[in-house]
Amino acid sequence: MKDKQFEIMKSAIKLFSKKGYFSTSMQEIAEDCGISKGSLYKYFESKEELLVKVFEYNHDKMIQRAKFISSNQSLTPKETLRQLIVIEIEGIVENKDYFNLISKSLPIDKNKQFKPLMQRIRAEMLTWHKDTLIQVYGSKIEAIVWDLVIALQGIVKEFIYLRILDQKKVESELVADFVVFSMDAIVGQEQAKIAPVLTDVMMEDYQLMTDKIHLTTEDQILELLNQIEEKIKPIRAEGEDKEGLYSSVLLLKEEVLKKEPRLFLIDSLLAYLDKRLEVESQILTIKKLLDLHD
Repeated sequence: MKDKQFEIMKSAIKLFSKKGYFSTSMQEIAEDCGISKGSLYKYFESKEELLVKVFEYNHDKMIQRAKFISSNQSLTPKETLRQLIVIEIEGIVENKDYFNLISKSLPIDKNKQFKPLMQRIRAEMLTWHKDTLIQVYGSKIEAIVWDLVIALQGIVKEFIYLRILDQKKVESELVADFVVFSMDAIVGQEQAKIAPVLTDVMMEDYQLMTDKIHLTTEDQILELLNQIEEKIKPIRAEGEDKEGLYSSVLLLKEEVLKKEPRLFLIDSLLAYLDKRLEVESQILTIKKLLDLHD
């Protein structure tokens, strides 16, 4: 990444955090980093693209730091977990403007371009924490691993809020110790056969999303539609019923690739397929990617 691009993103984060995304203009961002508005557009075609790059850069930076910790062979799995929590907290605390942006100033409800991105980031974080916990505690926690992930993220998030928003003197190392202690305590009760709140089936849409994390939204949807198409092949019924299923998938593929897809049509076709095939996970993931929640 060019130095000037990084400077522009720093200015954008500061202004988005302070004034809000919609109240900040590209002209103000250009002035803050000492360039002309025309020069700014040479680096980022729009304010929307700039915000997307801000998300991607900060998320990728944290993931890279985490991978560095995970690659340290001298650490035990539990020590790795502790260090990952510390860098997760410190990474956010060191970038308070970005924290304010993601916690208060996001335009998710007003611009559907950002929701799929945030969902993919959330899916990656959930899966990352899940994989780390399994490395620490082994396969014995698989039945309750998603509950552990939510507990871990909830604890970390609340301590971060207390530290940044309420300016409490919360030490990252002590939070990490408490998280590990809490995970140990919950896992220690596993023999009591705690009924899981979240199951793999319930979280399958997040896993599917993570598996395709580096694809565009359109490519992710097309792959999911290909999976649905595979479900049609074994069906013995011939004629209009089977042909209708294939036609629906083909129409969905064509619609998704349009510059302005007709969401009402996509929603209707997905509902048709959902009633006739066992494709609930694929349908739910497609709806999340397109923000077609009920």
